[in-house]
Amino acid sequence: MKRHGDLWDKITDLENIRQAHYAARKGKSHYTEVKWVNANEDEALKAIQLSLIRRTFTTSPYEVEDRFDGRKMRTIHKLPYYPDRIVQHAVVQVCEPIWKASFIRDTFQSITGRGTHDARKRVKMAVRNHPDSHILKFDIQKYYPSVNNEV
Repeated sequence: MKRHGDLWDKITDLENIRQAHYAARKGKSHYTEVKWVNANEDEALKAIQLSLIRRTFTTSPYEVEDRFDGRKMRTIHKLPYYPDRIVQHAVVQVCEPIWKASFIRDTFQSITGRGTHDARKRVKMAVRNHPDSHILKFDIQKYYPSVNNEV
């Protein structure tokens, strides 16, 4: 496996954090937090940078809400926009190209250009090419809420 160096410097680079803010705010310009960060951009983004460099950044508590999705009740766990979503985007911007290159082609979750439509197309093609194969669809119920964030 290839080793990639200087990732932390790339993640904590102020321009990377600024681009992360621009990516994270898409479709969320009405959020109060986004408006606040936009109005105090340099100060807010430098504060994120400093907390990352000093290694004092910790994720905020999740906001938990129950929401109907069609006929099914779902429990949604959300982190706030500032600073959590910006930091998430800062990490992903640097690491996604590395991860994407190392994943098998049939990895879809959270990879740009590999969403549910791509997965459906690939499964359809596999079934057509291998008619005697079996397919298993499963979901690990409440997986993410069960993850110990302290660890």
